[in-house]
Amino acid sequence: MNSIDTLDSQTAEALSQHNNFNVVYCVLLVIFIGILLYLLRLERKIARLEKPQS
Repeated sequence: MNSIDTLDSQTAEALSQHNNFNVVYCVLLVIFIGILLYLLRLERKIARLEKPQS
């Protein structure tokens, strides 16, 4: 195994780990956006129920 093969395998491993972190960040972002949208929708429904009936 020469130095180029070692460098290529190290580069591939580093990119693979970096991509895994990006996937985790994207999944967490989607979850938090979903929770935020749910809470905003729930707040609107509660506000509508709290309005006095005329």
